[in-house]
Amino acid sequence: MIEKKNTNELLGELKESQDGTLVVELAQNASYSIAYGTLEPKQGNKRHRLSSSETYFFLEGEGILIFDDQKIPVQKNMLVTVPENCSQKLVNTSEKKLTFLMIVSPPYNVSQEWIEED
Repeated sequence: MIEKKNTNELLGELKESQDGTLVVELAQNASYSIAYGTLEPKQGNKRHRLSSSETYFFLEGEGILIFDDQKIPVQKNMLVTVPENCSQKLVNTSEKKLTFLMIVSPPYNVSQEWIEED
């Protein structure tokens, strides 16, 4: 069955996740989940770890993705995959919102995310 959603309506439902990112889930099935996320200018989320791999596709803004001991500059149209069980943190270094899609496989499960800082 094909599922169709109006993303404009969904984006009005952004909520703060436990790592501090404003996020809304766009789709989920047995294999993966896709969410839209945003960080305000000069803000970052909390360092956290997922049991799943997470692929970011950056839509707008600039920032730094920190995972384990690596720091990767990110910007619009970049795709970066963080392997499962890696400590990660995303920081918006720009003066405008950093927006991105997160593709998580296996699908995101809040009980499989661990926050590593307050």
